[in-house]
Amino acid sequence: MTQTPKIMHKEHDGFLYTYFENYDDDCNCMWRKNSEHENVYTIERVDILPEFRRKGFARELLKDALKRIAVEGVVDQIIHLTH
Repeated sequence: MTQTPKIMHKEHDGFLYTYFENYDDDCNCMWRKNSEHENVYTIERVDILPEFRRKGFARELLKDALKRIAVEGVVDQIIHLTH
């Protein structure tokens, strides 16, 4: 696979997801708003299928998640980033 698959978005139980079309359960970036601080978000996980590794796709998911967060308002900081 040479092109990044189309990036999609969904919300479920208060969590916001950026994911690749056709891979919504196995390959995603999850974030949520911090309930104690305004304009603070937590990115909790980035899951990448083995066939997508080392191709820059995780970076594309993160970049898209950050764009979506920016739409919510000014982002003061990202609290936590884990794999």
